[in-house]
Amino acid sequence: MLKQSYLLSLLAAFVLVFTSCSKDDKDDPTPRIDGKQLQNHEWVVTEHIVKATDEEDYDVLAEYDGNEVTFEFKENGEYTIYVDGEHFSEGSYEVKGDKLNWDCQLSVIGQTMEDETSFTISELSNSKLKLTYSVKVQNVTVTENIAMNAK
Repeated sequence: MLKQSYLLSLLAAFVLVFTSCSKDDKDDPTPRIDGKQLQNHEWVVTEHIVKATDEEDYDVLAEYDGNEVTFEFKENGEYTIYVDGEHFSEGSYEVKGDKLNWDCQLSVIGQTMEDETSFTISELSNSKLKLTYSVKVQNVTVTENIAMNAK
């Protein structure tokens, strides 16, 4: 009886030790993005920079001479771009994990690709949206960053 009690106590101790050492507090490296957050706002582009290795940064917004560039993402998977309230272009999008897959005509990298580009959503809240896309072309890394604020 004493031996059985000792074994049960030992077993209980092991269970407690292994249970408390589990990785319950493991950080999720790719937080789930709720694509519906895109649909609740009109997004104003506040920054659109293209960086390339050993090259000067290219400010895409400078091409619009201070005109406001906005995006509207619709529930049906389509988006519209407006420049100073006037229709500029439209296309389709899809959110998968932390990626925004779209055929954005405003994307400098996207204009050079045949298919849609897959931007990483680095931040998405009720007030901010930040997107990043990177590609290596002939040993040159090109990164496109787009930041938007909800209107």
